[in-house]
Amino acid sequence: MRLAQEHLPQLRAVLMLKSGLLHHALIARNGHIEKSVSNVIERSSKQLCQFANSLGSDIPPSCRSTRTHGESLHPDEVDDTERRLITSLEAVMEQITAI
Repeated sequence: MRLAQEHLPQLRAVLMLKSGLLHHALIARNGHIEKSVSNVIERSSKQLCQFANSLGSDIPPSCRSTRTHGESLHPDEVDDTERRLITSLEAVMEQITAI
């Protein structure tokens, strides 16, 4: 529990960044999420599930079905806003998974 409390700011940041990516898709892309953005969101979800598992938490059903594609970003598929959000999300996920 202490570890989760220590990472609470990063967990909040992940939530805000993922929400920002989804909001951007709704507003700027009329609901279309680029595949590379979707892959980043899925990868971060899987990492969060692994973090929860490392805390000894029961794995929620949503974690059991999370998958990753391992695809890299293609710069021409994402705009600057998405690129900044993705970079920030990946940086925060690195902090969380460095336990």
